[in-house]
Amino acid sequence: MSAALSLRTPGLIKISVGQPFHYYFDVNLRDLKVEDASGGDFPKWLMWNDNLKVLQGIPNFDDTGKYYIRVVGENGSNSVIEFEITDELNECGIQENNWMEIVLNKSFDKLNVEEKLKIIDYFHDYFNISSSLFRIYSEEYKNEIYRYEITDTNINKNIDIDKRFVVIFMRIYCEQIDENHLNIIENLINLPKDFIKDDFIIGWRSKYFQLTKGKITAHKERNQAISGVISSHLSDEFATNEPYDNIESSDEMLSLSSSGTLRLTRSTRRMIDHPPVRLNSLLTFYCKRGAVCELIIPEKTFVDAEDGDTHSLSLSVFTLGGNKSWLSIDRNRLMLRGISMNTGDFEFRLEARDSANQMTSAAFRVSVQENSLSNHLFTLDIQQNYDRISEASTLYAFVEKLANSLGDRLPHNIVIKNVKPGLHGRTLISWFNSSLPYEICHRKAIDSIRYIMLTRKRDRVRNDFIRAMSLRFHIRDVQFELFGSCNKNGTEQTTVASIVETLTSPATTLNPEILSTSTSFWLPLVLVIFFIILILISILICCFSRRRHIKAGIYGFIFHYEISTLLLTYYFSLFSVQSEFVSKGLPIVFPEEIPQEEEEIITVSTPMLIKEERPPLIISQHENPLYKPPPPLSSASSPRPRSSTTSQRLPPPYVPP
Repeated sequence: MSAALSLRTPGLIKISVGQPFHYYFDVNLRDLKVEDASGGDFPKWLMWNDNLKVLQGIPNFDDTGKYYIRVVGENGSNSVIEFEITDELNECGIQENNWMEIVLNKSFDKLNVEEKLKIIDYFHDYFNISSSLFRIYSEEYKNEIYRYEITDTNINKNIDIDKRFVVIFMRIYCEQIDENHLNIIENLINLPKDFIKDDFIIGWRSKYFQLTKGKITAHKERNQAISGVISSHLSDEFATNEPYDNIESSDEMLSLSSSGTLRLTRSTRRMIDHPPVRLNSLLTFYCKRGAVCELIIPEKTFVDAEDGDTHSLSLSVFTLGGNKSWLSIDRNRLMLRGISMNTGDFEFRLEARDSANQMTSAAFRVSVQENSLSNHLFTLDIQQNYDRISEASTLYAFVEKLANSLGDRLPHNIVIKNVKPGLHGRTLISWFNSSLPYEICHRKAIDSIRYIMLTRKRDRVRNDFIRAMSLRFHIRDVQFELFGSCNKNGTEQTTVASIVETLTSPATTLNPEILSTSTSFWLPLVLVIFFIILILISILICCFSRRRHIKAGIYGFIFHYEISTLLLTYYFSLFSVQSEFVSKGLPIVFPEEIPQEEEEIITVSTPMLIKEERPPLIISQHENPLYKPPPPLSSASSPRPRSSTTSQRLPPPYVPP
């Protein structure tokens, strides 16, 4: 078997608290090195046997979480083993579990990993059952996670149960029992008290055994009511569902007094803050060299029983190889982001810590591929230290600021070609726009980007661009180069060596798409819009001026309106009469042309009076009336005549009797 083949390990190994673990490597391999993948201390629940080439251990209740162990072969090949330590689960689902328990008369806290493994090996040989089915707990921890009732036991009156005693725990069956399960129970009943014989555990005896039926409690239930012991032949008064507060919780344990009566012993302990655990794995991500790489962290990646999901935990990212990480964390958006200047596969570890500074982590891989070619390149000389701008968060902030200064909301089109130190503590950053294809030269679009940074006449750095980049990324110089399809007639290079500190006329930063449009198209449109605006302003001025004098001239306006109406009516009437005569073919005869008889001249010295004098009758409208009444006199409106002759009404015509 080759070294590469023997180092192949499963991607994930799940182990429950108290469950023994063994992983065997090829014994022919030499110089195997086993270490923590992040370079930290080796987990205390694991041990490496170099002679047998076996990695083994038993996790304790405070070892839950994720662990990464790197195994390095003699030829440099290596593999990472990922461990996930979780609490025991109800493998029977909604059905109750049937367990067997064996209590030993020694303290659990005094056992090391090697001693725990030897005890499990004794039970493995005796029952002929896989060692992975056994669990080794303390009596206190068993009562915390397990709510049960006793179905059979060998307890006698001389036995006292200490919460520090070691408990060997194993699930036998769910509800259906078969012959194999009966054999296990029979061997348990016939178990000798001194079957464990070893120098390091001389005097160890099996204190008692019992068969129980119950369920493993959930995290939220464990500190609300520590698992009570309800014996099938005891009354309900021995149920031990005790309340707890936020600081301490109560344990009640069943024991026998010397007189043989059952009693409840109560102990008080501080509530355990469980470390966070990882729920889901992170996939392999793919990025481009020099481009912005954003990786979304799912909310259900981590969970903590006390603090909550991933949003409530403190996150940090590290490289497994010990190199400087080019990724940073946006904790508000739960996102990993950064810019890689190298290609290849990179292994990272995402670390999550709760409020008690307990940690778990998840490993993931990022594969960086080479980016596309470009036919243009911009180089910025920045007044910033190289080591500082090379940091993951600072380099991303620079790209984001540059994109916003060029009128782009997102920085995904900017690709960093290289970052290198410059003169006098500066940094040179070369970049191009990936949205412009390499095969076709979009010179107008390139120039539009160019003239956002530089002036058109003198090719100096625009003051607006310097202000947009802020003092954090102060621009000292800009270089512009063309390649490939944009460089058919030789290399064109424009170098700006001078720095503009103050400009008299600030330039306006425009979108590259607008700048690339032809000026001849926009000029007529701008002129038309200008004249339309000028006409509208003139109309508004006239309206306001007329409105200002509308009250003063309202009556004059009405008078002129009536006069105009009368004149129009008169003209239309003349036109209608003339058209009527002309249309009938009759001659036109005016009233003055009709011959009239001479009226008799009546001369009197005094005015004639009649008996009942009345105002003159209304004379019908005739073409030649005999009597024309004088117009009405009004002292207010009519002026007085200048002559001294008194106006007098003519007498009525004479009518013979």
